[in-house]
Amino acid sequence: MSQAIRDGRPSHRGFCLIVDSLEEDQHRLTRMVTSGCNMVPKVVETLAAATDYVSRYQFDLVLIDNSLPDGRGINFVQRLRRHPAYKRTPVVVFDDWISRLCRKKRIQRG
Repeated sequence: MSQAIRDGRPSHRGFCLIVDSLEEDQHRLTRMVTSGCNMVPKVVETLAAATDYVSRYQFDLVLIDNSLPDGRGINFVQRLRRHPAYKRTPVVVFDDWISRLCRKKRIQRG
């Protein structure tokens, strides 16, 4: 990935990999990363896709859901840390089970 340059300066602060299988959360995290952190996001839904992208590109931040269809985010982080390029990359592992529970209750209430 190449950095976009505007007026001789990078127009963003880096690249963020977002790994989440829920579309609503993907949109929320993308907005946060682009507007709040001024980063360029790449969104994937599975650990397999995340593994492919980190093998081909360097990311400056990784946001990953712990509960994904093909495994646990924390296990991915343990494998990621074995790559020299990702030893110091900030990684945030989150679990949105509270969000899913609240969403389920809202649907039940109508």
